[in-house]
Amino acid sequence: MTARVTELVLTSEVPGAEPCPFCGSSDLDFGATSDDSECWVECENCGTQGPYATVGCGDEDEDEVDLEADAVALWNERVPAVRDRH
Repeated sequence: MTARVTELVLTSEVPGAEPCPFCGSSDLDFGATSDDSECWVECENCGTQGPYATVGCGDEDEDEVDLEADAVALWNERVPAVRDRH
């Protein structure tokens, strides 16, 4: 009997976000503070958190979608993973 190996592909809850730079997982989600003034992308596989996007400087007109878009942009602006530098 031959063992069959299947690959589990997890889809991200974070559209446009690159895979985790540490573990390569695409199992990502948003994290947020209890008052929703800060938002970040986090890896559900290894727990890495990206930089915090903040509402900032009293800008009360910024909505949740914009904050999530900022968090994705910050997540994607990072040093390439070690495996990508060779």
